[in-house]
Amino acid sequence: MKVAIVDFDGTLFLGETIPFLLKFYQRQRPKSYSRLRLIWLYLKLLSILLSYKLNIGKYKDKERFRARATQLFLGLFHGCASSELIDFFHGAAREMTASLNHPLMEELSDLKAKGYYVLMLSGCFDTLLYEFDFQQLFDKYLCTSLTLDPLFNANQPLEIVSGNQKEKALNAWLQGHEVNWLYSRAYADSYYDMPILTRVGIPVVVRPDKALLRMASANQWRIFGA
Repeated sequence: MKVAIVDFDGTLFLGETIPFLLKFYQRQRPKSYSRLRLIWLYLKLLSILLSYKLNIGKYKDKERFRARATQLFLGLFHGCASSELIDFFHGAAREMTASLNHPLMEELSDLKAKGYYVLMLSGCFDTLLYEFDFQQLFDKYLCTSLTLDPLFNANQPLEIVSGNQKEKALNAWLQGHEVNWLYSRAYADSYYDMPILTRVGIPVVVRPDKALLRMASANQWRIFGA
């Protein structure tokens, strides 16, 4: 089996999910909207942002910073009906669709027609990704899974599929699957996705960060759209 592994933030979605969702929350003001919760969230985000920007403390690592921001965002919906969170994600996905990387989606569709198994590997919420009209483009989602009880619990244990967790999730899925790595592909935008990119025979970088661009140039990897 040949696989095509795709990241979401910065690769398939030409933006960052959590910043987008925060702005969307402020515009849409869902039924449970709380200005106090929003202020609390921004204060928490500011503290971890300082840690990241100043390169000090436990959140100086980009992926750890992003994982914590993801957990903090969910606190806006703690104790609310899970159906409200689903409705929120439905509306967000409709707006985010305009910022999807449509040329990449076309390439993935062509690969699927050629027999590739198309795999989403992302820290994005499964509940959000299911709201996009990908028309069965993806065969499998390896992403951050949310438990949706009648009342949403934002303190639930989360396995955020980001950084090293991506390789862990991929390895778990690989049990029972035989992959032809030489002809498989991976699409990503971040240096933190190097373990995935170096596993496949055809790595493709999409709008890469500086570190990944240097690596791609040194190894003559394809830069999507270049």
